[in-house]
Amino acid sequence: MATVHMVTRRRGLARRLAAGLGEGHTVTRLAPAWFPAGEPDLLILEGAVLERLAPALAGLRPAPSGATVPVLLVAPRRSVARLAPDRWAVVDDVATTPVAGPLLRRRVGNLLERRRLETAARPAGLAGASPVSTMQAHTARLRENPVDTVFALTRAGTFRDEDTGAHIRRISAYCAELCDALGTSADFRDSLYHASALHDVGKIGIPDDILLKPGGLTAEEWATMKTHTEIGERILAGGEAACLQMGATIARHHHERYDGTGYPDGLAGEAIPLSARLMSLCDVYDALRSARPYKAPFDHGTATAIITEGDRRTRPEHFDPAVLAAFRRISGRFAGIFEATAEEG
Repeated sequence: MATVHMVTRRRGLARRLAAGLGEGHTVTRLAPAWFPAGEPDLLILEGAVLERLAPALAGLRPAPSGATVPVLLVAPRRSVARLAPDRWAVVDDVATTPVAGPLLRRRVGNLLERRRLETAARPAGLAGASPVSTMQAHTARLRENPVDTVFALTRAGTFRDEDTGAHIRRISAYCAELCDALGTSADFRDSLYHASALHDVGKIGIPDDILLKPGGLTAEEWATMKTHTEIGERILAGGEAACLQMGATIARHHHERYDGTGYPDGLAGEAIPLSARLMSLCDVYDALRSARPYKAPFDHGTATAIITEGDRRTRPEHFDPAVLAAFRRISGRFAGIFEATAEEG
């Protein structure tokens, strides 16, 4: 049975969240002054106490056991939108209030599974190590392999909307194929392969009632949805590894269009970074091939025709001509990648 600590000043909120979680959890409410108290499997944190507890939360990453204690932030939509970039370092997922029981259980289930996997994968050599030496060892491993950071950040956004793990793997594979077709450097290809997985990490800051809405969005909701590009850049900004720097660029610019009609900055032509120009076509192809609440999936031929010839929403002018030409040459490889993972979602 998982141990969950709720850190909140409001007893009523704690009761509502505990009811939403249902059975299978040992839930303890902690007032902010009592935190931290042991090492739970999950922390659910009221947004109003985040600033006060951020330093203590940073001290739990990793926890004495060597595995991170995941943090679920529960806060109003406006508070999430104003969250400072450095606070994302101590938050793993967000549930905007009021949060429905099924969504809360989904968030908590994902974070507890992450905790379980990290605990199982903990290197045997760290058994019995002090908290300081454990943190030093994990930090050293992270510096040696920045891909671990990409993996952790990708998990934060995966399964919040229609983007499954299979979608993320396909995007990375598509990007690598386009790099080969364009003859980019091996370093650029490798960075893009990993960075492309982070393109929608900013969706962690989009409220559930917008992100998961089955119908069309209002103008106000669409304006909020588009902010995922800027949120994603803020989350990734400051990373030293090439794949994280590229990830920040892609997160901000993967919805720009070559003809200047995209967002958030309305960039056009080669003012759009090459990594984002590649990512844009790959993301559109996979979206066309995938089922959505508002559309059926298209087959490969139809998706290719929409990208290369256009329809009501997508035009060839949206894409870099060189990238589009490369896609025409190797589109069959995209089909093979999609079919290989189609059953996974």
